[in-house]
Amino acid sequence: MTQRGFTLIELVIVIVLLGIIAVTVIARWGGQKEYELVTLRDQLVTRLRLVQLRNMNEANVVGSAPDARCSWLRIDDDRFASATTAGTVSSCPAPAPIATWDSATLTRGGLVTGQSGVRIRLPSGSSQFALHFDRLGRPLGACLNGCVVTLSLDSFQDTVRIEAEGYIHAG
Repeated sequence: MTQRGFTLIELVIVIVLLGIIAVTVIARWGGQKEYELVTLRDQLVTRLRLVQLRNMNEANVVGSAPDARCSWLRIDDDRFASATTAGTVSSCPAPAPIATWDSATLTRGGLVTGQSGVRIRLPSGSSQFALHFDRLGRPLGACLNGCVVTLSLDSFQDTVRIEAEGYIHAG
């Protein structure tokens, strides 16, 4: 009497193949837009942390007076870049809009531009703003009490939170 059916190896191979196909389909279903938005969010978090660290360390620069300069992250609609201005923490002028920067300033600032249609906004709805931090890493200005920066692209949305104590994180 011959038994008919599948062996355990055949069943495992089919399950593995179905898993691979499912992952591929789900990745394509989520789409490139969502992936690009998450990538832009991660770049924004990284750049905010860099600006925060720069502000915390500016007073320790050899040969400069304490509070001689401060670092900013300038955000204009769908792009952002770092800038350094002269002044003290309490009276540090914000950088001009990115559209007015020359090519050398754009290169130094590490301009990051999102895909067409991306919007970066504060809860107030402002899409053009600059963020900086005090010597202890706490946000100043528009994010003094903490804030949420929203990134959106079509129907996809993501957030970056800046806590009043200085903790910066996605979501």
